[in-house]
Amino acid sequence: METATASIPRIGPTLATLRVRANVRQREIAERLGLSQGHLSALETGKLRLPTQVPSAYIRELHSHLQEQLLEMQRVLAEIEALTSTRNEEVK
Repeated sequence: METATASIPRIGPTLATLRVRANVRQREIAERLGLSQGHLSALETGKLRLPTQVPSAYIRELHSHLQEQLLEMQRVLAEIEALTSTRNEEVK
């Protein structure tokens, strides 16, 4: 009997591409998934078959990481805008 992921042979490399594009290190996503970096590497390269739950968990973790980055960028932007506003008030 084939697993659900057997019909998607390129999912590991696709997940790796998404991770790289999101600028997430393999070690970080492995820790979030509770895997060793070597195990995740083997999953991403297709040396090991992906368990059915890994792709969705992987995507959730990438999404979470990107949300954290976005919130941090928004916080920094708000600080910059506050500083710019203060300086503009001083100039007037």
